[in-house]
Amino acid sequence: MFDRVLVPTDGTTNSNHAVQAAASFARLGATLTLFYAVPQYQSHYYAEGVSFAWPSEKEYLTVSSENAKTLLARAKASIKRKGIKVATAQAVSNSPAAAIVAAAGKTKADVIVMASHGRRGLTKLLLGSETQKVLALTKLPVLVVR
Repeated sequence: MFDRVLVPTDGTTNSNHAVQAAASFARLGATLTLFYAVPQYQSHYYAEGVSFAWPSEKEYLTVSSENAKTLLARAKASIKRKGIKVATAQAVSNSPAAAIVAAAGKTKADVIVMASHGRRGLTKLLLGSETQKVLALTKLPVLVVR
């Protein structure tokens, strides 16, 4: 069976369903790692004659990291109450899928459990799917929760 389960989460309802599904899966003795990929800082864009305040990269990373810690702590608390071993991790990346696969490697995960947001048609074509990207980037089993 699986000993280490990685669960990427972004705090959405679908993602929370995946966390709970992974918790059920981990009750068999696996360690669960909750993971959040912080989007990388984007440089400033200035339009001529337009002025606006943009946080510095340091401020952005500080606030984003704190938000990630809060989101992960909430999910961790709900899992710990069930008596499951749980850890958290986060990374900064332009590609959430690549960050998820890298986190799976760092945590030596046996399986990745993640949500599918169920996009279809043009939305799916334009936005893509992080779940599909993870499937393409990893050789690990991926349990997709809808």
